[in-house]
Amino acid sequence: MRSNNRNMMTHDRDVGDAIAILGLGKVGTAVGHLLKSAGYRIIAVADQSPAALKKGISFTGGQACETLVEAAAAANCMIITTTDDAIASVCREIVTNGAVREGDKVIHMSGAGGLDLLAPARQAGAQVASIHPIQSFADVEGAIMNIPGSTFGITADDELRAWAVSMVKALKGVPFFVPEKDKALYHAAACMASNYLTTLMHMVETTYR
Repeated sequence: MRSNNRNMMTHDRDVGDAIAILGLGKVGTAVGHLLKSAGYRIIAVADQSPAALKKGISFTGGQACETLVEAAAAANCMIITTTDDAIASVCREIVTNGAVREGDKVIHMSGAGGLDLLAPARQAGAQVASIHPIQSFADVEGAIMNIPGSTFGITADDELRAWAVSMVKALKGVPFFVPEKDKALYHAAACMASNYLTTLMHMVETTYR
């Protein structure tokens, strides 16, 4: 049976979707913080690491949940920001435990993974998308600073494309669409753009000094 947590959690601004951040690494914490600053409702957060959860709460204002399923059940928009290799299993877990229902939104922020990682959510009637910032981050603070102005690759169900663009613009990013069939090529290009450029700039800075 589906949890009633979605109705129990409240926020000062009753605007738009109720968002859960599932995974509080650098990207999840920074995105949660920036979305909160833009007026989005971060209603719940969850992470297996107590330290990451504590930091995530301070940056996002979301209510701490003991499990990813509990956090997802409180929301109608779930942003999965775990490691890439955990996305599919997390999606499967929250669907299997009844935390995803028809009309919900389930998002991941991986550059490498496609929408197939969210197949269980789609089968449950949710709309799915991948929203990926082409940027590398040293820490949460750096991510908060660097995400605005970054280009985001969006792969999304047709019904979610406009919504995904709005979210990227709320993050002060630059959106563009990546067809599902081009995801592997996109990821290779994104790695070169973010990682190699960062290395090159470090070399330039070191040489200059």
